[in-house]
Amino acid sequence: MEVKKVFKHVPNILTMCRFVLIPFIFGSIVNNQYVAAFVFLTLSGITDILDGFIARKFNLITNFGKLIDPLADKATQISTLIALLFAGIIPDWILIVVFIKETIMRKDIFPSVKEALPVVVLTALFLLLTAVCIGLRTEHLLMTGLFLILFFAGKTTRKLAVALLPFIIFGISYDWMRVYPNYEVNPIDVQGLYEAEKSLFGISIDGTKLIPCEYFAQNHCTVGDFFAGIFYLCWVPVPIAFGLWLYLKGERKVYLRFAMVFLLVNIIGFAGYYIHPAAPPWYAMNYGFEPVLNTPGNVAGLGRFDELLGCSVFHSIYGRNANVFAAVPSLHAAYMVVAVAYAIMGRCKKWLIALFSVIMAGIWWTAVYSGHHYLIDVMLGISCALLGILVFEQGLMKWGAFKRFFERYSWYIG
Repeated sequence: MEVKKVFKHVPNILTMCRFVLIPFIFGSIVNNQYVAAFVFLTLSGITDILDGFIARKFNLITNFGKLIDPLADKATQISTLIALLFAGIIPDWILIVVFIKETIMRKDIFPSVKEALPVVVLTALFLLLTAVCIGLRTEHLLMTGLFLILFFAGKTTRKLAVALLPFIIFGISYDWMRVYPNYEVNPIDVQGLYEAEKSLFGISIDGTKLIPCEYFAQNHCTVGDFFAGIFYLCWVPVPIAFGLWLYLKGERKVYLRFAMVFLLVNIIGFAGYYIHPAAPPWYAMNYGFEPVLNTPGNVAGLGRFDELLGCSVFHSIYGRNANVFAAVPSLHAAYMVVAVAYAIMGRCKKWLIALFSVIMAGIWWTAVYSGHHYLIDVMLGISCALLGILVFEQGLMKWGAFKRFFERYSWYIG
């Protein structure tokens, strides 16, 4: 038992080492450093042998290992072949031969035509429409490539690729709002929301009434700035990491419920953006009440975190914001509500629920402290999350057709 405890995480650590070695293998081959390439490939092969041996010897086979091991094998093989191609050592047709060989010898790992055809067609259609309507960017190609690698690398990774579809659809939906911006549907509210916030939650200072965001812009501290940045960096990564944890833990039905509600909450939120386009507090504070289209994104109070650490984390995130008039409801406030709800429903450890609750409250506070959202936005975001959970659990899951779809979906990724 003690020996097993010692080796508990060794197989997965060795597998991750193969991923770490990939750029060294690639760089060595491309730069004609063949001795170094041989050493790195040998190390990669040794870790491959050892992780399998230790996992079988001590019965340490895990869902994570079953997922990541074949992916590491394929990533190493593909990167090595591409490096050899770039170095001019092998001709292009070798890649075709290898692909055909893999298809013939290991055809059991490839999806059926019925599975593969819709994926290939929809992927090609997505890339074509994206190129025409909003323009292809590097991240489109990277994410498409990653999805296709996961889908075709093997049965285990294919299940993960399909399981991630709710998050992929969320990303595509957000990106595609560039095609028809919300301010072309309804007028932008700048002053109305500001005045409502002041009326409901205004803070009187020396005879002047300030909205909470204005108060924090004048009264902030280094500790607050630091934790505001930490909390806001948890906005999307923590819910997605929680979903992956549920999936790898084997809680596939809980994972799927969480992922589908996450998508549904976003759809409700996006609908809110179009129903009531609204400017964030920092816009009114910096530009007044006249909406100016194509206004660049703004880090607002989060810029103090960047200054504190001497980096440009939030500048790089908000500098890419395509539409600043999408503040209501606050999806920043919504996501961790969903995570906390499904941590409770999934009967997770109490410490995890407590941690998620702290992050959730921290994000709510940061949204206002940083000037990115009004308190009204935050409350509507919370309501949006609760509505999504209610509609899914008490509506969609009670509908026979959807329940059958859910069962088939969970069976496929199970």
